Amino acid sequence: MGINTKNVLIIEDDLMTSDIIKDILKENDFKNLHVAENGAKALEILAEVQIDLITLDNQLPDIFGTELIEKVRDLNSEAQIVVVSSIYSKHISDTLNQFNILAYVHKGNLIDDLNQLIESH
Repeated sequence: MGINTKNVLIIEDDLMTSDIIKDILKENDFKNLHVAENGAKALEILAEVQIDLITLDNQLPDIFGTELIEKVRDLNSEAQIVVVSSIYSKHISDTLNQFNILAYVHKGNLIDDLNQLIESH
């Protein structure tokens, strides 16, 4: 299944990273971008908008990524999720893959990895 570009939710507490993700998505013709700086705001948006693709910071100030993914799946089981993290480990990757995510992207390679992911889907 390809990446659906109807509605995208960027969940990221770092403004610079959020802007980078927005720029990459806009350059790749993603139009309807929603931004949440924390898990609570993300859940509000998810309750109001049918989201097709989510980029999710794994370490938010109010909730850890896996906890938020569980809540997201309760609201929207079909959304594709790309987890973005400054920490990469095999253990975290294995844990996240249990949640049927689309990808796990390291912030250090964010631009290249996100562009490559979009091109491959």
